[in-house]
Amino acid sequence: IPIWAAVIISLFLVPLSGLFAGLTLGLLSLDRVGLRILVEGGDAKERSHAQKILPVREQGNQLLCTLLLGNVIINSALSILLADLTTGPIGLLTSTAVILIFGEIIPQSICSRHGLEVGAHSIWVVQIFTIILAPIAYPTSLILDWCLGRDIGTVFSQQELKSLINIHVHDPDAQAESGLTNADRLLLIGALEYKDKRVKDVMTALEHCFLLEVRSRLNFATMLAIYKSGFTRIPVYESSRHNIKGILYVKDLILVDPDDETELGAVLAFRGRDVASVREDVKLDVVFKEFMSSSNHMLLVRRAPDMPGGPDGDVIGLITLEDVMEELIQAEIVDETDIYEDVNRRVLRRGGTRADVATYLTMFEHKLHASTLSPAEVAAVAAFLQLNVDEFAPLMRYDLPLKGLISHAEIVERDMASGSSSDAGDPGTVLYTRGEPSDTFTLILQGKALIRTGAECFELDLGPWSVLGNRALSCDDYVPDFDAVAQPPCRMLRIRRAAYRAAL
Repeated sequence: IPIWAAVIISLFLVPLSGLFAGLTLGLLSLDRVGLRILVEGGDAKERSHAQKILPVREQGNQLLCTLLLGNVIINSALSILLADLTTGPIGLLTSTAVILIFGEIIPQSICSRHGLEVGAHSIWVVQIFTIILAPIAYPTSLILDWCLGRDIGTVFSQQELKSLINIHVHDPDAQAESGLTNADRLLLIGALEYKDKRVKDVMTALEHCFLLEVRSRLNFATMLAIYKSGFTRIPVYESSRHNIKGILYVKDLILVDPDDETELGAVLAFRGRDVASVREDVKLDVVFKEFMSSSNHMLLVRRAPDMPGGPDGDVIGLITLEDVMEELIQAEIVDETDIYEDVNRRVLRRGGTRADVATYLTMFEHKLHASTLSPAEVAAVAAFLQLNVDEFAPLMRYDLPLKGLISHAEIVERDMASGSSSDAGDPGTVLYTRGEPSDTFTLILQGKALIRTGAECFELDLGPWSVLGNRALSCDDYVPDFDAVAQPPCRMLRIRRAAYRAAL
């Protein structure tokens, strides 16, 4: 070959060798998953480049074989031509330097950073050589596919995705390029982690829940307790806090008049919602699907089989859609009515409660102490006492003094609206104590009282319109031989001996 021809051919082969070396690094570093991401989510320029490269990159091992085979052929030819132009060690050093610098280092350093652009503009060269070298490259790629498996690209595990997100946020250069903030990181990691958590990890324990007893009277005290709780959905139980009968929606109380003292059970019968339940070991993604596919935003949490702490199926807490959302966003959702940021740990919200709530509630303080009977109730009680209690028989002909006595009598109300477990032995509910003198007569208007009597302390319940301590009105040294305890919720009328004798 003439020297001038060898020089021209060498000048053509050197950049071609560099192109193959650079594309081997540049194109193969662009895995198929990354290219799909650019096609769907890159900017206009990146989408255009990725769309050109992706069909060729999909060939995987055939592309690898084509680039390597082409690079080897060109470098071999270049070595032969340069050896002919020079002799001995000079030819060896010259060919090595030219191929190393212009055929490897420079093109690979460029393509390692700009592989997408270089690959997109030179993809037609790769397509031509793919056709030319197909008789050798294609069978070789089939053997590689059979031995190594298909190239599916880079796929990250959940833990790797979390690490990738952390790098994109915490590394200054990566953060500047990605634009992700720490708030974005919390949202993304929360979405990855929440499905691995279980109901028991995020539920509100039953002892921290605000509940109402089904027999509670919707008087002002109860309504005020509901208002102070700040909840819009309140579970209602019967007898035991583990026996949830339904859900009371606070908006259903708008038309309820506290003066009517409607029993909660009546409202629940008309407007109460049944509440579904879920086991404590169920994962949050299952619960989230349940919330999204139904109208329920609150579920009872029941103890899973073989779990310590109590019987299987026992209600141990509540979980709401808000609890699941908090795990998704990795933050506590605190609205204007919340008292706690974290109910289970009793962490008060920053800034306390609503700034003006205390002042607002002073407008209604007088109602908290308005434990009086209506005129109709006074008339009913007077008629009952005249006919059924001997001590009031002398007042049968004097209706006005009797009604005055009843109107000014003490009204004792015990309600379960506080949301905490009530104990019938609470000192505040004791009516009579065995062996202790008493000067008070009691009439049960609503609810019941627990009586313990006899040497064996037999227990019995007295319901509405039962009387206790009637002899205390006429006997100066009256001492009860029983214990009597009010059972919340209840309402009782109590008349003292001095007031009774003044009415006589």
